[in-house]
Amino acid sequence: LRAGVVTVTFGSGAEMTVEGPAEFDVVGARAAFVHSGVAVLSKNAASDAGGFALRSDALDLGKGGDTVGLVANSSASAEAVVFKGDAEICLPKLGFCRDLFPQEAVRADLGREKLFDIPYNPNVFARAWGVNAGISRNTGSLAVALPGQERNSLPQAGQGSQDDKKVQLF
Repeated sequence: LRAGVVTVTFGSGAEMTVEGPAEFDVVGARAAFVHSGVAVLSKNAASDAGGFALRSDALDLGKGGDTVGLVANSSASAEAVVFKGDAEICLPKLGFCRDLFPQEAVRADLGREKLFDIPYNPNVFARAWGVNAGISRNTGSLAVALPGQERNSLPQAGQGSQDDKKVQLF
Protein backbone atom coordinates (compact mmCIF):
# COMPACT_ATOMS: atom_id res chain seq x y z
CA LEU A 1 0.00 0.00 0.00
CA ARG A 2 1.79 3.14 -1.17
CA ALA A 3 -0.53 5.65 0.48
CA GLY A 4 -3.97 5.92 2.01
CA VAL A 5 -5.87 3.64 4.33
CA VAL A 6 -7.45 0.26 3.63
CA THR A 7 -9.58 -2.03 5.78
CA VAL A 8 -9.45 -5.79 5.30
CA THR A 9 -12.34 -7.87 6.65
CA PHE A 10 -11.24 -11.43 7.32
CA GLY A 11 -13.39 -14.54 6.98
CA SER A 12 -13.28 -14.82 10.78
CA GLY A 13 -14.97 -11.41 11.11
CA ALA A 14 -11.88 -9.53 12.32
CA GLU A 15 -11.10 -6.20 10.65
CA MET A 16 -7.62 -4.81 10.11
CA THR A 17 -7.10 -1.23 8.99
CA VAL A 18 -3.67 -0.44 7.54
CA GLU A 19 -2.26 3.02 6.80
CA GLY A 20 0.25 3.39 3.99
CA PRO A 21 2.96 3.39 3.21
CA ALA A 22 2.78 -0.22 4.36
CA GLU A 23 3.52 -3.75 3.29
CA PHE A 24 1.37 -6.58 4.68
CA ASP A 25 0.14 -10.07 3.88
CA VAL A 26 -3.21 -11.67 4.60
CA VAL A 27 -2.16 -15.12 5.80
CA GLY A 28 -5.66 -16.59 6.15
CA ALA A 29 -9.01 -16.05 7.87
CA ARG A 30 -7.25 -15.76 11.25
CA ALA A 31 -3.84 -14.21 10.60
CA ALA A 32 -2.05 -11.24 9.03
CA PHE A 33 1.63 -10.31 8.74
CA VAL A 34 2.66 -6.64 8.72
CA HIS A 35 6.14 -6.13 7.25
CA SER A 36 5.99 -2.34 7.63
CA GLY A 37 3.39 0.28 8.41
CA VAL A 38 0.66 1.07 10.92
CA ALA A 39 -2.19 -1.38 11.57
CA VAL A 40 -5.23 -1.44 13.86
CA LEU A 41 -6.96 -4.80 14.36
CA SER A 42 -10.48 -5.16 15.76
CA LYS A 43 -11.64 -8.63 16.70
CA ASN A 44 -15.09 -9.90 17.54
CA ALA A 45 -16.25 -12.93 19.52
CA ALA A 46 -16.15 -15.19 16.44
CA SER A 47 -12.67 -14.15 15.31
CA ASP A 48 -11.21 -14.35 18.81
CA ALA A 49 -12.81 -17.71 19.64
CA GLY A 50 -10.58 -19.51 17.15
CA GLY A 51 -7.64 -17.21 17.77
CA PHE A 52 -6.30 -14.46 15.52
CA ALA A 53 -2.64 -13.61 15.11
CA LEU A 54 -1.27 -10.23 14.04
CA ARG A 55 2.41 -10.74 13.32
CA SER A 56 5.49 -8.79 12.29
CA ASP A 57 9.16 -9.74 11.97
CA ALA A 58 9.83 -8.50 15.51
CA LEU A 59 6.70 -9.49 17.46
CA ASP A 60 3.40 -11.37 17.44
CA LEU A 61 0.13 -10.24 18.99
CA GLY A 62 -1.72 -13.48 19.62
CA LYS A 63 -4.29 -14.43 22.20
CA GLY A 64 -6.87 -11.88 23.30
CA GLY A 65 -6.95 -8.16 22.67
CA ASP A 66 -10.27 -6.97 21.26
CA THR A 67 -8.57 -3.99 19.60
CA VAL A 68 -4.80 -3.77 19.17
CA GLY A 69 -2.35 -1.65 17.19
CA LEU A 70 0.97 -2.49 15.57
CA VAL A 71 3.68 -0.30 14.08
CA ALA A 72 6.18 -2.39 12.12
CA ASN A 73 9.31 -0.31 11.60
CA SER A 74 11.79 -2.89 10.36
CA SER A 75 12.65 -6.55 10.69
CA ALA A 76 14.28 -5.81 14.05
CA SER A 77 11.85 -3.30 15.55
CA ALA A 78 8.11 -2.96 16.11
CA GLU A 79 5.71 -1.35 18.56
CA ALA A 80 2.43 -2.73 19.85
CA VAL A 81 -0.41 -1.25 21.89
CA VAL A 82 -3.61 -2.66 23.35
CA PHE A 83 -6.63 -0.39 23.06
CA LYS A 84 -9.27 -2.77 24.41
CA GLY A 85 -9.06 -6.16 26.13
CA ASP A 86 -5.95 -8.00 27.32
CA ALA A 87 -3.51 -9.48 24.81
CA GLU A 88 -0.49 -11.71 24.70
CA ILE A 89 2.61 -10.42 22.93
CA CYS A 90 5.42 -12.73 21.92
CA LEU A 91 8.90 -12.24 20.54
CA PRO A 92 9.17 -15.53 18.64
CA LYS A 93 12.84 -15.10 17.74
CA LEU A 94 13.67 -14.73 21.44
CA GLY A 95 11.16 -17.29 22.76
CA PHE A 96 9.57 -14.75 25.12
CA CYS A 97 5.88 -13.87 25.76
CA ARG A 98 4.06 -11.57 28.17
CA ASP A 99 0.62 -10.07 28.70
CA LEU A 100 -0.38 -6.56 27.68
CA PHE A 101 -3.30 -4.68 29.16
CA PRO A 102 -5.48 -1.81 27.89
CA GLN A 103 -3.52 1.36 27.13
CA GLU A 104 -0.20 -0.40 27.54
CA ALA A 105 2.47 -0.07 24.84
CA VAL A 106 5.75 -1.87 24.16
CA ARG A 107 8.61 -1.76 21.68
CA ALA A 108 10.39 -4.90 20.54
CA ASP A 109 14.06 -4.36 19.71
CA LEU A 110 15.59 -7.58 18.41
CA GLY A 111 18.98 -5.95 17.93
CA ARG A 112 19.18 -5.45 21.69
CA GLU A 113 17.14 -8.61 22.36
CA LYS A 114 14.66 -6.72 24.56
CA LEU A 115 11.05 -5.75 24.95
CA PHE A 116 10.66 -2.23 26.34
CA ASP A 117 7.65 -0.60 27.96
CA ILE A 118 7.03 2.72 26.23
CA PRO A 119 4.61 5.57 26.99
CA TYR A 120 1.10 5.05 25.69
CA ASN A 121 0.68 7.45 22.77
CA PRO A 122 -2.14 6.44 20.42
CA ASN A 123 -1.68 9.41 18.05
CA VAL A 124 0.28 7.38 15.48
CA PHE A 125 -2.90 5.27 15.06
CA ALA A 126 -5.32 8.22 14.68
CA ARG A 127 -6.02 7.88 10.96
CA ALA A 128 -6.29 4.07 10.95
CA TRP A 129 -8.35 4.18 14.17
CA GLY A 130 -10.90 6.55 12.64
CA VAL A 131 -11.36 4.39 9.54
CA ASN A 132 -11.49 1.21 11.65
CA ALA A 133 -14.20 2.87 13.77
CA GLY A 134 -16.26 3.54 10.64
CA ILE A 135 -15.39 7.18 9.98
CA SER A 136 -14.27 7.15 6.36
CA ARG A 137 -14.61 10.88 5.78
CA ASN A 138 -16.15 13.94 7.33
CA THR A 139 -16.92 17.55 6.66
CA GLY A 140 -15.73 20.32 8.90
CA SER A 141 -13.62 19.98 12.01
CA LEU A 142 -13.89 16.59 13.65
CA ALA A 143 -11.77 15.20 16.46
CA VAL A 144 -11.90 11.46 17.07
CA ALA A 145 -10.93 10.61 20.65
CA LEU A 146 -8.66 7.60 20.87
CA PRO A 147 -8.83 5.29 23.90
CA GLY A 148 -7.15 6.85 26.91
CA GLN A 149 -7.14 10.38 25.59
CA GLU A 150 -8.58 12.99 27.90
CA ARG A 151 -12.05 14.01 27.01
CA ASN A 152 -12.37 17.76 26.83
CA SER A 153 -15.74 18.84 28.11
CA LEU A 154 -17.99 20.10 25.39
CA PRO A 155 -19.70 23.42 26.16
CA GLN A 156 -23.14 23.17 27.76
CA ALA A 157 -26.05 24.82 25.99
CA GLY A 158 -25.55 28.58 26.01
CA GLN A 159 -21.88 28.36 27.10
CA GLY A 160 -20.24 28.06 23.69
CA SER A 161 -19.84 30.80 21.15
CA GLN A 162 -21.22 30.88 17.63
CA ASP A 163 -17.63 30.42 16.42
CA ASP A 164 -17.34 26.96 18.05
CA LYS A 165 -17.21 24.58 15.11
CA LYS A 166 -15.24 21.63 16.49
CA VAL A 167 -16.99 18.36 17.29
CA GLN A 168 -15.45 15.61 19.39
CA LEU A 169 -16.55 11.97 19.13
CA PHE A 170 -16.06 9.59 22.05
